[in-house]
Amino acid sequence: EPEEKAALQTLRELLLDTHAEPEMRQNAAFGLMWSESGIAMLRDMMNHPHVLVRRCVIFAFDELTELTEIPAGVKPAIPILKDLLKDNDEVVRGMAEEVLEQIERRPRK
Repeated sequence: EPEEKAALQTLRELLLDTHAEPEMRQNAAFGLMWSESGIAMLRDMMNHPHVLVRRCVIFAFDELTELTEIPAGVKPAIPILKDLLKDNDEVVRGMAEEVLEQIERRPRK
């Protein structure tokens, strides 16, 4: 739907807006996690050059992997999550490890 597409685009722009409050940017990342299109956008930003963007994205993935059912869009992110274990930011590294553990612990469908 065009409305959803526009809303997701707005959230993406807010997440990438360096003038926005970090908390607002994090909330934008959380907003993106509720649709497969949004999850794909988050996946595309996992290797973003700005550490705050990577942190916001990895915290959203942490939420996603704590859901009763992990959305399908999380699976293609596994190789990127493995790369993030070598990220130069300690928070991103630690959260990537936690997210991967949460995926591993989940019973396979």
